[in-house]
Amino acid sequence: MTNAINLKDSHLIEFSVYSGGQRIICFIRYEALKDHLGATSGSVVDVLEANRGCIDPVAIRVANRTPDGGHVIVETSDL
Repeated sequence: MTNAINLKDSHLIEFSVYSGGQRIICFIRYEALKDHLGATSGSVVDVLEANRGCIDPVAIRVANRTPDGGHVIVETSDL
């Protein structure tokens, strides 16, 4: 079962990763999924879920460089 939420109005997908036993709420831009993984507007959640093995480590890397309290947003340049 997915934990991804399609935030259509924002063109973001919300999802969670775990690092060091902590849950981190992250976002990924539609653009990143389209540019690098061939997603369409209708397939962004499925593409995210199918590629979690490569996206989750990127999200953790972005989280590690994000100031406390900041939003963890995976951009196309991160992939």
